[in-house]
Amino acid sequence: MKKRTSDRTLESFKIFPYLAWGVTLFFSYFVFTIIVDLQQTVQQLQTVTQSLETKVAVPVDQIQDFDR
Repeated sequence: MKKRTSDRTLESFKIFPYLAWGVTLFFSYFVFTIIVDLQQTVQQLQTVTQSLETKVAVPVDQIQDFDR
């Protein structure tokens, strides 16, 4: 059987290795930015959680009555 030019695989193109590495590097950068964003969000949530825990830890007799 003769191969037609339309039967060529993607890997047979000369530019394929460059495209493959480009996609790989782009995906790596994408994952890196997501990880950095998640780390910042976790740090913010930890700060908010600590401040809320200190507010909750106030003894009952020190809480001001809001009806006044």
